[in-house]
Amino acid sequence: MAGAYLRYHTSFSGEVLTKRFTANELNGELFDVELVPQGNTFALRIKLLGELVIELLAISFHISKQGAVQCLNKQYQLQHLQGEIHNNDLTPLHIQYQYEGQHYLISNTHGWFSWSAKDEGDQINFTIYPDAAAMHPAWSHRESQRKPDAVAMQNRDHEYALSFACNEIDLALAPPILSRYPFGAEAGFIITDHCDYDQADTLRTFLDAWLGKGLKMTKGVFALKSNYAKDGLAATLEDEDYHRLINELYNDGSEIAPHALNQSGQISKKQFDAALDSISKAYNCRTWIDHGSYQKYTYSVGGSGNEYQLSKRLKDLGYTSLWSYYDAAIDPTRSLNIFAATHTSYKQFTKHLLRGNFATAGHYLKTVLEQRAQTSGRRSTMSKLMGAVRKNLVAKKSIGGLVKDIGKVFRYSAAQALPYTEEELNYFSPVLHTELKQPLYTREAHELVLFATQEVVHTQDAYTETALEQMIAERGLHIGHTYLLNKLPYLNGVFDKGSNELSEGWITFVESLSGQVKAGNIWNPTMQEFVGYMLQLQSLRVTHLSPRSMLIENKRNKDIVGLSFMAGSNVLIGLAWGSVQPQYKQTSNGQILFWGNIPAGNSITVSW
Repeated sequence: MAGAYLRYHTSFSGEVLTKRFTANELNGELFDVELVPQGNTFALRIKLLGELVIELLAISFHISKQGAVQCLNKQYQLQHLQGEIHNNDLTPLHIQYQYEGQHYLISNTHGWFSWSAKDEGDQINFTIYPDAAAMHPAWSHRESQRKPDAVAMQNRDHEYALSFACNEIDLALAPPILSRYPFGAEAGFIITDHCDYDQADTLRTFLDAWLGKGLKMTKGVFALKSNYAKDGLAATLEDEDYHRLINELYNDGSEIAPHALNQSGQISKKQFDAALDSISKAYNCRTWIDHGSYQKYTYSVGGSGNEYQLSKRLKDLGYTSLWSYYDAAIDPTRSLNIFAATHTSYKQFTKHLLRGNFATAGHYLKTVLEQRAQTSGRRSTMSKLMGAVRKNLVAKKSIGGLVKDIGKVFRYSAAQALPYTEEELNYFSPVLHTELKQPLYTREAHELVLFATQEVVHTQDAYTETALEQMIAERGLHIGHTYLLNKLPYLNGVFDKGSNELSEGWITFVESLSGQVKAGNIWNPTMQEFVGYMLQLQSLRVTHLSPRSMLIENKRNKDIVGLSFMAGSNVLIGLAWGSVQPQYKQTSNGQILFWGNIPAGNSITVSW
C-alpha cells in the first residue's frame, strides 16, 4: 500500500522496550517521532513537520519472540497467529507471546486503535495505524458532484498520540479481555431506519409486530412536509396519525432521529432552526441521519459551513452522533457483522431468478457488479452507470438521455476515486470516528461522532434467525441502514409482495431477535446508547498491577454499568471485582463473560 511508513525495530528485554533504529531519511524529514517508556507503558507521539497528505500512516515494531503467538481477532477469539491479522479500533489490542522463557501481553492502556500483526519467524511485526479514521470518504455532494474528502492535507504540527503496554503474564491464567458489549452480551444489533417510504398505515402494521418486545431502533423521521406536492412523498411529523405512531415507538424505548428535516426541496434558515429545535426538544434527539444530495442545510452538502451552521447547531442541542453517506461494502445476506469482509455473491441473484422474482434478481445483479469493483471510486462509477441505464432505457426508453447521463458519470468519476480498496477500508477504518477524523478516544467534549452502517434493503434475505446465530458466533456488530417500510417491487422487504401484511419471515425474525435480547446474548441499543457506551469504553484506563490483577479507572463524570470482560473459565476460582465476585455467564465455547459497574470518577481492581 502506498503511504508514509515509519518503521521501528523493537525487542523486549525483561520489561524494557528498546528502540533499535529510527525512521529512514525521507520520513525523518517529515515526522518528529517520540516513543517514551513509562514503566510498562509506551507513549507514542508523531508530529508532522510540514503539510502532508498521508494515505495511511503505519508505525511498525519488530518484536523478538519464541514459539507461537496468540492474537485477538475481530470475532473475539484468541487465535494462533499464522500469516497476518488485521483489526480496526473496536477490537482491543491483545498479543500474547513468549521471549526468553517469560510470557508477555501487549495491550491497550487508554483508547483503542487499528492494528495488525504478522508472524515473521523469530519476530512479530506489530503495526499501529493511528490515522485510520482519515480513510473514511465522508462523501460530499457539494458542487453538484459526489466527491470524497478522504486523505485530506494535514497541517504542519498535526499530532497523533497513543499508548500501549507490555506486561508479564501467567499463561495458565491469562488476563481477561475487555469486551465490546455490556452485561455479558456477545453481539450488538442496531437498526437506523430511514423514513423515505414511511406511511401511517404501514407504520401501524409494523409497530403491531415490534412494540412490547423489548426491542429498540433509531428511527429516522421527517419533521416537515415538503413545500410542493409530489407523488410518493413520505409521511412526516406534520401528519397527525403518523406523529402519534412515532410517539408510540418513542415511548416504547426507541430513539427518534431527524432524517434531515424534510424530504424534498429547500427550507429557509428560519424554518430550519424552528424545526430542528422542535424535534430535538420533543424527542431528546442525539443522532442526525443525513438525507438528500442537494438540500443546502445537510451535512454532505456543506450545511456545517454555510448559514445553517448544522454542526454547531447539533452540538449546541446535545447531539452526539451523525451519519453521512458511508455504508461498509459488506453483504448482509452473508453476514450481519460489520466487521466481516464479505462482498455480495451471485447466490441471492440466482435464487430470486429461479423463483421468477426478476426485479429482485436484477437488483442483486446490480449490487454484485458494483461491489466487485476494486475501489470506492470505481464502485461509485459503476453504480451511476447502471443507474443511468435503468433510468433511461428501462424507464424512459431514451438513448439520448442515456448518452447524456453517461457523459456526466465520466466527467465526475475522477473526483470520486479513492487511493485504497474497499478491503483496506474494511480492514482498518473504524466504525466510529470523530468529526475531525480522529480516533474515538481523542474526542473533544461535544464533538460529533460519525458512524458507518451496513445497508440492508432485502430484509427478508438478511434478517433471519440463522443470521442472528451466526452474528453471535462471530461476536459481531450490526448497524443496519434500512428502509423497513418500503414496498418497492424489486426489494425483498418486510411486507409480502403487493400486500400491507408483514411477511412470516419478518415476524419470525422479530420474535427471534427479541428472544436473543432477553436472554442477554445480543445487546440492542439505540445509536445514542451505542455511541455513549463506546465513548465510555474508550475513555477507560487499564493498568496491569500484577500478572493476576489490573486497575480499571473511570475518569468520566458518568457511571459505567455492565462493563464486561471475557476470560477462560479457569479464572472463576479467584475472580473478584473489587471485594466481590462479579456477575458472570458461561459461553458455548467454554469461556466466561463477567461484568460489573464503576461509578463516575472511581476505579476498581479486577483480580483472578
